[in-house]
Amino acid sequence: MKGTNDDSTARGVSEAIDQLRDNPVPWNEASMGSEKATEEKILSRLLLSINETGSRPKRMGRRVFLWSAAAAVVVLVATVWYQQTRTVYYPQVLVATKAAQREKVVLPDGSEVLLNAGSRLQYPEQFGRDKREVTLLEGEAYFSVKADAKRPFIVQADSTRTTVLGTTFNVRAYHFIGEVTVTVSSGKVAVSATQELIVTPDQQVTYSKTKRDLQMKAVDADEVLGWIDGKLVFANETFGQVAGLLENKYNVKIVFDDPSLTRYHFTATFEATETLNDVLDALTLTKGLEYTATNNTIHIFQSKI
Repeated sequence: MKGTNDDSTARGVSEAIDQLRDNPVPWNEASMGSEKATEEKILSRLLLSINETGSRPKRMGRRVFLWSAAAAVVVLVATVWYQQTRTVYYPQVLVATKAAQREKVVLPDGSEVLLNAGSRLQYPEQFGRDKREVTLLEGEAYFSVKADAKRPFIVQADSTRTTVLGTTFNVRAYHFIGEVTVTVSSGKVAVSATQELIVTPDQQVTYSKTKRDLQMKAVDADEVLGWIDGKLVFANETFGQVAGLLENKYNVKIVFDDPSLTRYHFTATFEATETLNDVLDALTLTKGLEYTATNNTIHIFQSKI
């Protein structure tokens, strides 16, 4: 019978350890106390249990030691396993904006994000203790990050990684544009891909998806961020890229009768009060083009005159 009890205890310890390993629980210092102090207590209890067996009757000593060691081992495994798997994965939140829609998002730490039309942002319901990480899956977003020296704020966008402690900056990563751009309005960020660049106010880093490199240049951050006020800002954009931005802003479909027309470039700024027709009139006139509108579809073609 004694062997059966010992075997049962051993099996219980093994199952408890397996359970803790497969389902680690985050350490809560408020309710569980200091991790280091707990580890020291466990080790002290193990040593005490070993010493006690020398002064107790053999049968009683073995049983006391087995149960004391079992309890200590379970807690020790929980502590050590937690130390090795400190990253806790929380459920993810996905926010998506449709064409002609913008949305303000307040993150778990109080940081704010303004999403431009046609964008998708993913973030955890709760940030971890070591970092605050979000992913811009598509589109454009303006970040106003709360300072937290212990937890850097990280934005993943395509192959780029932007790291900050507290600042305001813009990330654009639309699928129809072959580049990811990070523009800093205030503070300082580190943008990394194939290398790492430090970006300060009125500087912009561009990551080429084809060349897979980073380039930095001086810009007017207020101009780049014009979309926040409803403006349209094109900085040497191709007509194909401009079309994608217009589709997002006005919820239309733009079709080019000749694909070569998408290669025209534009640098222009349009105020929030200007309509889609105002924008199209100005763009097509400068390139000798015309357009027709049927329902929500715009056809752009070479002028026959």
